[in-house]
Amino acid sequence: MDYVLLDADGKIAEVTIFWRPLPLAVEMQGQFAPLIGMQPWELRNKGE
Repeated sequence: MDYVLLDADGKIAEVTIFWRPLPLAVEMQGQFAPLIGMQPWELRNKGE
């Protein structure tokens, strides 16, 4: 389940992701990042 909160202009203000593996959440954020003016997240392992 995902929860998306929109601001008064109808733009995404907040996204909450429930019960999704972290790699999929990072992939989803990467799809939204350009649309909301953010840098995409990067998933790193401890060894990197």
